[in-house]
This record gives sequence, C-alpha cells and structure tokens, in this order.
Amino acid sequence: VLQQHAKDQRFKGVVLSRNFGHQAALATGLAYADARFIGVIDADLQDPLDVLRQLYEACANSGANVAYGVRESRDAPFLLSVCYKAFYRFMNRFSDHPWPVDAGDFAVIDQRAVSILRSLPEASRVLRGLRSWIGLRQVGIPYVRPRRQAGRSKYNFMRLAKLAVDSVVSFTSAPLQLAVFCGLSTGLICLLISVLFLTNRLFPSFTVFGYSIGASPGAATIVILICLVSAMNFFCLGIVGQYLAIVLREVKRRPQAIVQQIIGDLRTNDKR
Repeated sequence: VLQQHAKDQRFKGVVLSRNFGHQAALATGLAYADARFIGVIDADLQDPLDVLRQLYEACANSGANVAYGVRESRDAPFLLSVCYKAFYRFMNRFSDHPWPVDAGDFAVIDQRAVSILRSLPEASRVLRGLRSWIGLRQVGIPYVRPRRQAGRSKYNFMRLAKLAVDSVVSFTSAPLQLAVFCGLSTGLICLLISVLFLTNRLFPSFTVFGYSIGASPGAATIVILICLVSAMNFFCLGIVGQYLAIVLREVKRRPQAIVQQIIGDLRTNDKR
C-alpha cells in the first residue's frame, strides 16, 4: 500500500498495529472510509471485481442502500461447504431478523448505511449480521465465487467456528431459548417422577413400571427430594435464561428501530 500510495495519491490505507482479526479490520476500514458508496471486498480479490461493479450499479441506479453478493457456488471442500450451508440456513431460520442465505461480507454500502453501522456501539461485531440487521433497502446479487488464484485462506476451521459462534450469540437467542425449554421440560419431568414415587410410597399397589419404590426403606424420600430439588433448579435456570436474553439485548445497546424515511413534516400540527 505504501509503494502504491507513493505512485498514486488516490491509493490510501489504514495499517493496524497488529492482526486484530477479519471483522475488526472491516470495522476499522468502514470507520475511516469516506465516500458516497463504499465497497467491501477481501484483499485476495477472490470475489470478482466485475461483480463489485454490479453491486455498485445496483446501489447507484436502483436506490438501494446495500447491495451484497450471494454465492451461488464456491470452491471449498465438501465438508466445509456443508457447514457453510448449514450455518446460513440456521441463521436465516432462527435469527432475530432476516439473514440473507449464502451472503458474506462482499458488498457495496452507501454512506447512510455506513453511518448507521458506525453508530452501533457493540464491540463484538459481525459485519454481515449488522448489515442485514439495520434493514433499509437491500438487494442481493447472485454470483459464482471462483477458485482462489494465489495464496491460502487464513480463515482456518477454528476461526470459522469462532465467527459462527459470534454470529449465533449476537443475532439469535435460539440456543438460549433451547436451554430454557430443556430446563423447564426437565424440571417438569423431575416433578412428575417425584409425584409417581410419592404415590407408590403411599399406595404400594401402584407401581412405576412394575417397580415398587417402597421395597427399599428410605429410597422414596431420597428420590423425591432429589427430584424436587432438581425440578426447582431447572425451573429457576429457565427463568434466569429469560432474563439473560433481555440483558443481552440491553448490553448490545442497539437502537430500538431505524427510520427509513419520514413522510410529511411531523413538526407541524393540524389545529383545525
């Protein structure tokens, strides 16, 4: 970048003090970029430049705030491709907002959308998720991502897994809701077992799957106490999970809504 800038002053760049990760680099680039339309593309140029032009034209001609690339196919190992497809479809199904399928960070974003992205206060940022969360006018452009021409991707499986976890934690509460459901269900099952064992202890003719808990002195008391305590713990965990979901939304401090346009002058009141 330094050599290119010395040849042509139009080339500019931001050099970080160390490698802070892909998403941090994207956020920093958007923080310094200043233009009507801003393109986001990986430095290895695996995403075609002619598709970048199509994304720009989609924003410039159709009035879209965001135009993003949708990968119809990609050159990747079979298992990794399956993981990609599963992740995007999981997010599309369980995300708190519409999440485009097979759309990465490759996009063109107008100045208004970039300004909104900059204003979001959260530090753990996943651009493709935040980009879709802000809404506005967005359009997807399908394309075929070709084979990498040079070098190797620095996104190994562990880094991809971390990005997926960050996306799930930041944009969907489905795992937390699943934990709440499991906790409440387990609590109810433990409560039911304690009722069945207590009934058998009081009425020996009633057995649980042919087993009489009263055959072992003191066993009914121990089982009932364990089940009741377990039921109470799981039930309380379910309640805590619901509050945790609210706390998570509050900690992110995203705005409650984003206005796309205002129709009419809201400052004037009709006093007829």
